[in-house]
Amino acid sequence: MGKTNRTRLTPAEKPNRIAEWREKRGLTLEALAEATGFSTGYLSRMQNGSRNVSLKNLAKISEALKVPVADLVPEGEEVPPGGEASPIPLPKGMVRVIGIAKAGLFREVESLAYFVHDPIPAYPDTEFPHARQFAVLVEGDSMNAATPVPIPDGAKCICVDFDDINIPLRSGMKVVVEQIRDGGHLREWSVKEVKLFADRVEYHPRSTSREFKPIVVPKDATADTGRVVRVLGLVREVNARMPIS
Repeated sequence: MGKTNRTRLTPAEKPNRIAEWREKRGLTLEALAEATGFSTGYLSRMQNGSRNVSLKNLAKISEALKVPVADLVPEGEEVPPGGEASPIPLPKGMVRVIGIAKAGLFREVESLAYFVHDPIPAYPDTEFPHARQFAVLVEGDSMNAATPVPIPDGAKCICVDFDDINIPLRSGMKVVVEQIRDGGHLREWSVKEVKLFADRVEYHPRSTSREFKPIVVPKDATADTGRVVRVLGLVREVNARMPIS
């Protein structure tokens, strides 16, 4: 008989990397549970390897953490070809639009799974050739006065994953920032400009409107602001349609 593809990954003797990536993403177990629909107890057992992880469930976790399935399995473990965990390959020169970036709009994490947008064209990033690319759809005018390139309502920002490029934040960078609050139940994505200070990092809007405020993150690791803030991506291109007049 021919060899069949496995549909389950190995348990306890080879702990997976779910907890490692969850912590890198700044998510609590409760936040990951909310994003995936799994209970915290089930996720805890999956993390410590005391429960087999089906390929279908691992795919859900990989989507919530924004990492490939292969990055979650134990080192040396094989991900079976095909099946639900294999994303539909994109045509060359296309990137996925993963969600909406709108300053001040916190959405329930669960609702974000229903965002659907066609892939858009993008050139390979020659400066960061090994970094994953993604795009966000900008809503609102919080960055319509950005320089040197304005980012108007309806623009699509093509980004490289910040975890992949291994460079420090610099003042002036345009980045996609994620804020998570209420124990992981609410999440906001927005495009901001970085400003570095000795004791804090500020993520500023660049808008003709005064309604938008910066996100201020103290560098004191012990400071409890009741939220998690992290940079998802570095904006590399802005794709926007020119108005007729």
